[in-house]
Amino acid sequence: MKIVVVTVYNSHNSGSFLQAYCTMRVLQSMGHDVAFLLRPIEGSSHDRKEVAKTFFRNLTRLKFRRAFNSWRMWRVYEALQRPLQIVSVDSDFYKEADCVVIGSDTLWNFSSNYFSRNASMYLGDEFVGKRVITYATSAANTPSERFASVVERFGGLDNVATILVRDSHTRQLVADATGRDANVVADPTLIASQEMLDKFKSVIKCRRPYLLLYFFGKMPQNLQEKIQRYAADNCLEIVSMPSVRQWCNYSIMSSPQNMISYFASAAAVVTNTFHGTAFSLIYGKPFAVYDEGKNKVADLLATYGESDRLFAATSNIDDILSRENAVVSSGRFDAVRNQSLNSLIAALKNETD
Repeated sequence: MKIVVVTVYNSHNSGSFLQAYCTMRVLQSMGHDVAFLLRPIEGSSHDRKEVAKTFFRNLTRLKFRRAFNSWRMWRVYEALQRPLQIVSVDSDFYKEADCVVIGSDTLWNFSSNYFSRNASMYLGDEFVGKRVITYATSAANTPSERFASVVERFGGLDNVATILVRDSHTRQLVADATGRDANVVADPTLIASQEMLDKFKSVIKCRRPYLLLYFFGKMPQNLQEKIQRYAADNCLEIVSMPSVRQWCNYSIMSSPQNMISYFASAAAVVTNTFHGTAFSLIYGKPFAVYDEGKNKVADLLATYGESDRLFAATSNIDDILSRENAVVSSGRFDAVRNQSLNSLIAALKNETD
């Protein structure tokens, strides 16, 4: 079967790229021929014009490291696309395609200007005449009213044969907006084989045991102090990714290679992101997740019975990180993976579970 995948395959975010890559590899492992639909780049993190503006703005402010990293990041993700098959709607591949798969990632986050502006594509309204399914698509924290108004404006998901979403919040949004049922499935990174992910493993800088801090945005001072104290008490160095944090032993630029490699070797993980949580589960790491009210993160933890790993800045992370991560050894990981794979196979065959 020829399948066109509609997703963010070139976002400057390691988790986003890896979900796209894993979607492709999982579908290929089923025997399908897979290509990505060329996505609108304007306003995205891979928009060359915006990257250039950021580069020169940082240069004029004498922030040379930030300027270099912004351009280096663009080059990294440009190179990662080269092995991918990327097609337009005018291509023979698209015209001959048997199915369009939308997802995964937060393609329905219509609080984002980029996804709202391109909602017609990410809701499947542009693919009339094609069989369309979604896989593990998420609306993030989009409010119900906003989601419903955008969906109504762009076809009401009427062109989508099967809706598979990544979290219960998105499932409820779909039900409220369209009256349709949507099954919750695992992110593609959680259904890919270890062999698929190991392709990205590379040599890491850190030679001593370390705590991986995969954390986006500003961190509360008391949380920083807790992490430093935990690392000192457990003889761990601290590796920060993707942010540069002067108080950490290492600050590592985020790339799929670095993400896989540093998660695989970490002694423990503290994160506030969805894919930081996912890769902690994949690699069986003791981990703690800073609670910022993200529906997709809370739902992911609940799926695997790990909700008590959420913490506030005032919480004792020592207790959380001391607990074994038994998701893989208990069989819960494979149970969710198999259910999700079966749902995807059924959707591709135009069957119901």
